[in-house]
Amino acid sequence: MKESKITFKEIRTGILRKRNASFWDLLKITGRQHLYKKVQGKTPPEIVKAKGTDDLTNIEGVGAKIASLLATAGLGTFEKLAASNKEEIQKVLDAAGKKYSVHTPDTWSDQAKLAANGKWEELEKWKLELKGGKE
Repeated sequence: MKESKITFKEIRTGILRKRNASFWDLLKITGRQHLYKKVQGKTPPEIVKAKGTDDLTNIEGVGAKIASLLATAGLGTFEKLAASNKEEIQKVLDAAGKKYSVHTPDTWSDQAKLAANGKWEELEKWKLELKGGKE
């Protein structure tokens, strides 16, 4: 069976939406991480990390801006996010405005539990089944 390779042209033409992956994920897959700052004009999400927080962008459905909102609300670590419930997280998103309130954090605390316990392989497998953090 032939393995499909993702080209940079596919990334730029929207395949990342079809495959439910972030731009950064696809650059990592294709080995083109060095292009992120050139194309996006900012530092890659794996490098941006507030002191005393975890990289919440490892949670499917959480981008850099939402991770920042969660950190500001005191949910900046996997342990704290895992201990919270959907309603608490939704309040943070609702308070940030319409742009963020449309997100559904149904699985975020469960994903954070896996990350907090170091079950990265299980988390990565589950993320492939999710779409924007939803089952």
